Amino acid sequence: MMAISYTLAMVTPRGSDPLTVDKQFLEDITRKLEAAVRTADKGKTPPNPVKSTKGNRKIEVDMGKGCTDKLPSNLIAQRAGSSLKAAYDAGVLVISCHDDKWECHQSTRDPNDVLCHAAPRH
Repeated sequence: MMAISYTLAMVTPRGSDPLTVDKQFLEDITRKLEAAVRTADKGKTPPNPVKSTKGNRKIEVDMGKGCTDKLPSNLIAQRAGSSLKAAYDAGVLVISCHDDKWECHQSTRDPNDVLCHAAPRH
């Protein structure tokens, strides 16, 4: 229950957060992340692995295997050519990955704020 509450708090806009989500950034980064997850996945990548949720404030990446606490920031920075700061500035507050064992949520507000919990996908 605490993990659910914390992840909801991560994606809830605060007073100093951008008021809206930059739709163009979201479209571009979603396309780049789709290619990135296919190369980073150590299992079978599901169809349509990247989607935005929570009013476009969260980007969710589904994969077969390989979700770790470092993967969301590595995907956006090293494989999609962007950064957590750029995502935050565009109004995206969380980037998450989910595989057959784990779900990890990376805050774009604070690069050190990552929450991983066991969450097998069925």
